[in-house]
Amino acid sequence: ADASTGAHSPALVRQGQIAQLISSKPINRRRILEEAAGITGLYTRRHEAELRLKAAETNLTRLDDVVAQVESQLASLKRQARQAVRYRNLSGQIRETEAILLHLRWTQAVTSLKQSEEKLAETDVRVTELTREAAAATTLEAEAADRLPPLREKEAEAAARLHRLTVERENLDAEEARAREQAARLTARLEQIEQDLGRERHLIEDTQGAMSRLDAESQELKGAEEGQAEAQAAAQARVEENRVSLDATEQELDQLNQEIAALSAERTSLVRTIEAGRQRIEKLERQLAEIARERETLSDAEEKKAQIALQSAELDEAAKRVSDAERAALEAEEARRGAQEREKAAREPMQQAERAAGDLAAEAKTLADMLSVGESDLWPPVIDAIAVEHGYETALGAALGDDLGVPEDAAAPIHWGALPPFDTPPALPEGATPLSYFVKGPNSLARRLSQIGIVVSIEDGERLHALLAPGQRLVTKEGALWRWDGYTAAADAPTASARRLEQRNRLADLEGELAEARRKAMEARNAFDAAHVAAEQAMQEEQARRAALREAQGENNRIRDALASTERAASAQLSRL
Repeated sequence: ADASTGAHSPALVRQGQIAQLISSKPINRRRILEEAAGITGLYTRRHEAELRLKAAETNLTRLDDVVAQVESQLASLKRQARQAVRYRNLSGQIRETEAILLHLRWTQAVTSLKQSEEKLAETDVRVTELTREAAAATTLEAEAADRLPPLREKEAEAAARLHRLTVERENLDAEEARAREQAARLTARLEQIEQDLGRERHLIEDTQGAMSRLDAESQELKGAEEGQAEAQAAAQARVEENRVSLDATEQELDQLNQEIAALSAERTSLVRTIEAGRQRIEKLERQLAEIARERETLSDAEEKKAQIALQSAELDEAAKRVSDAERAALEAEEARRGAQEREKAAREPMQQAERAAGDLAAEAKTLADMLSVGESDLWPPVIDAIAVEHGYETALGAALGDDLGVPEDAAAPIHWGALPPFDTPPALPEGATPLSYFVKGPNSLARRLSQIGIVVSIEDGERLHALLAPGQRLVTKEGALWRWDGYTAAADAPTASARRLEQRNRLADLEGELAEARRKAMEARNAFDAAHVAAEQAMQEEQARRAALREAQGENNRIRDALASTERAASAQLSRL
């Protein structure tokens, strides 16, 4: 464009161009004249300038939007910064509280430890005393036990003596009775002896007569000694007779010796015969032993056969037990799978319920932390003392605005002062309901709340705006505001005070929701725990059934091996036969 203007412009007219200008259209002539004048580039620059102006206007419009967005972000960041400061303060307070709590717990634990040590020392002393008493009692018991056998022996001896004395007394009683009887008999015998004495006297007289006769016989014996020689001759005769008898006896002895020799020869023959018979008997005994062994082998074979039959029956029973154990193991496995499926099915509702309860608890904690008044806040705002019904938070925030952040404490530079109610308060326009019907606050807000009316719609607010008395306001639930002096504010985004009130109401609602969520979470947890316990029991039951199956299989294998061994032993015995 610069090259087409000024001294550097190639504004030249070629040959024949004038005739062309005369015959051309006006627009073409204009273009040629502009080129000849050297102002064509100005249009291009004008167009570029217009484009730049439009771009600048667009950028300015976007800049306003960006500035508004940045201001909104700045306000949000300021709120977040305030919340972060409050969170930092709360975190510090929580850490301090936790430190104090831990210190108190540590102090309590130290105190409990000291008390426990004292009790332990007392218990040790008591245990020592009781041990000493127990040892003394044990010693006394041992001494008593040592003294007890002699006492028992003495008791037994005394009992024996008592028994003997009792028996002796009974014997003495019996002997006394016998003595009495004997005395009676002796008395009777004495009488008889006296009678016999008379008879004995007569016998003595007879004896004296007999002695006289004996003296006479003695004289006769003296005369008999003179015939002894004749008796010796008779004895010599008897000796001769004995010698003859001796000779006869010797002859009999010789005959007996001959008989003994014959008997000895016969004895030798009998010994040889006995030895041959003994050898034959030994041979027969060996044959009998062999036959007995064969019979025993046959008996063992029969026993092996019976044992094989018994072991076969045991093997069948073991196989049946294995089959039953396998079936029980499969049933336990199915039960375990079902229990695990039920546990898995109960886990998801439990996790969802716990997650929901955790989310509600986190939300409640966040709201409580945001709404709590820290120690650094010397003058809590009046908004924390207000209770508002649901749906009227925005209206209250629009009606009072930043005044809700002012405290009630009279020591604060700015505060709400408590004044008595109006004697005759100005009445609100007809159709407006006092905000105090829906808001419960301190007495310091009574006048202000009584002069704020709630209208249903914006039309009602505009209609009643002119009827407001000084100090009165109208507000809708959406936040539109009309003040008595003509100030009007449309419904906009909720203010920080309205959001704080909504958060407080939400926190109040969360208490019930959180309790219900925790109850459901507890029920879901109990159901899951029951399912988990059932799954664990089913798993233990399956393991027990598997162990029983392995035991049954081991028993089956043992019986099978024993049966095979018995069959091999029976075959070996039969092959030896």
